[in-house]
Amino acid sequence: MSDLLTVPAGLLALVLALPVGAETLYDPMRPHSARAPVSVRTPPPSVSAGFELTAILFSPDRRVAVINGKPVSEGERVGAARVTRIAPGQVELETGGKILRLALVRPDGK
Repeated sequence: MSDLLTVPAGLLALVLALPVGAETLYDPMRPHSARAPVSVRTPPPSVSAGFELTAILFSPDRRVAVINGKPVSEGERVGAARVTRIAPGQVELETGGKILRLALVRPDGK
């Protein structure tokens, strides 16, 4: 009887002794074509008149831009400027009666 208990314990010891390495985890619900690891490059920020646009979240129910490291929505202020419009690739600010447009720059610089 003790021989039967030794085999599973030995097997458990063998499994626990195997090296454990970091591996890429995949979402099992994603389509097969989307399972390849993705390289993400952050585009260089758009800097204009002291305002740095680094990201835009644009969806039917939410629009948020990250300007000078702060997430802002339309109507909110960044320093002395007010965010008047957030579009898929650009943000408009109104400051001192002038409209300032900040555009996201693609990673390839275009």
